[in-house]
Amino acid sequence: MTLCAIKADNLQFSYKNFNALNNISFELEAGKLLALLGHNGAGKSTLIKLMLGLMPPSKGTLEVYGHSPFSGRQRGALSIGYLPENVSFYDNMAGEDVLHYFAKLKGVTKARVNQLLSEFQLDYAKKRPVRTYSKGMRQRLGLAQALLAQPNLLLLDEPTVGLDPLASAFLYDKVRELTDTGCSVVICTHELSLIEPRMDQALIIGQGQLLACGSLASLREQVPGSGLSSGLSSGLSSGENSHTDLHANTDMSLSTLFYQLMTQLPCFDSSAGLEIASCQR
Repeated sequence: MTLCAIKADNLQFSYKNFNALNNISFELEAGKLLALLGHNGAGKSTLIKLMLGLMPPSKGTLEVYGHSPFSGRQRGALSIGYLPENVSFYDNMAGEDVLHYFAKLKGVTKARVNQLLSEFQLDYAKKRPVRTYSKGMRQRLGLAQALLAQPNLLLLDEPTVGLDPLASAFLYDKVRELTDTGCSVVICTHELSLIEPRMDQALIIGQGQLLACGSLASLREQVPGSGLSSGLSSGLSSGENSHTDLHANTDMSLSTLFYQLMTQLPCFDSSAGLEIASCQR
């Protein structure tokens, strides 16, 4: 039986009168990489906060490895690593001291810290204060911190922003090593060309709604060349079902699929590229 890492069923979250997430349902198999995609303000960060158990949903259910991340008793059984978009450490602390500090909080041995410093090529700079680290070094230190307790679910928010191609490739190589050992990974990103060849499936949301979910091949079937398939969430632009030959989309890139989905949103502004003005606020 396939182990399910994340299962969301009709997940909703509201801030006062604003629906940040509306009826989001999906599953992620253990050991797979999920690309969490959407325009700015789509609800991606809200979904990550729910996965982390920082706040409960307004409606619906969310399980991580069969446990509720919102229940204090069940949360203790979960092992989740997290790297925020803007990682922040104590600038005057040495790199190794940062990891030792978090290791103590998580009950992790010094040997594990030394292992990660070596694995993430930070041995040579471990005595240096973090303020002297480059962006790539900070990201490697942040990822090492997220992996201290050897989590079975890793959440990464825009992990490659500002990184050069070599640093980005290093990070994704580490992610693939993790999924190969059974760790499930969710990456929230706008860098679609980087994630496309590496993802197992994508979850695309817009204005709090589920627009499409599945492998790249599945997405191509859900987004015919002339418009959305009829199976997408309600609330999007209506129209007759397209009878376009789906074979025409077998080579369509993730970026093209994403753009076509975004153009179906009621408040899409083509003059602003992929920026979406939320008409619900």
